Amino acid sequence: MRLWLTALCLLGCGTADPPEVVRAAPGPIPDPAVESAPAMDPPSDHEQEPEIERTWPGRVEACDLPTPRVGALREGLRYAPGRHLDLALPTSEGPHPWVVLIHGGGWSAGERGHLRREMEMLATLGFAAASVDYRLLDAGRPNRWPVQVADVRCAVRYL
Repeated sequence: MRLWLTALCLLGCGTADPPEVVRAAPGPIPDPAVESAPAMDPPSDHEQEPEIERTWPGRVEACDLPTPRVGALREGLRYAPGRHLDLALPTSEGPHPWVVLIHGGGWSAGERGHLRREMEMLATLGFAAASVDYRLLDAGRPNRWPVQVADVRCAVRYL
């Protein structure tokens, strides 16, 4: 039985036409309906857009965020040789819960300063926040996985 199924599969292989290759157009496809539509001016005030308020109730716009109020901001604290972190503390007396921010970039890009605004906002909300650097992955250096995790763990122990 197995030999029979194998023979059927082999006989059926290669007899079908090869799949058609579909390629994308080299540029945008013109749409006559879009090209003939009259240009519109942007709304002058976001209050004139009630559909957005219904779609995203309670939305916060960047201009609505409060100015961060940080009790202490320390930058470039050395937690290990060649490794640093930034620290933001609330204005109120502690103890405070900690939030450790680890920048994105797939362990191969980014830096702790990219999260400064988030760190300051957390301090405004009553959290002690730290943004840490770690050794980035680089083919030319021996910073192989998982040294990045070890760096973050070292920063947490430092805090």
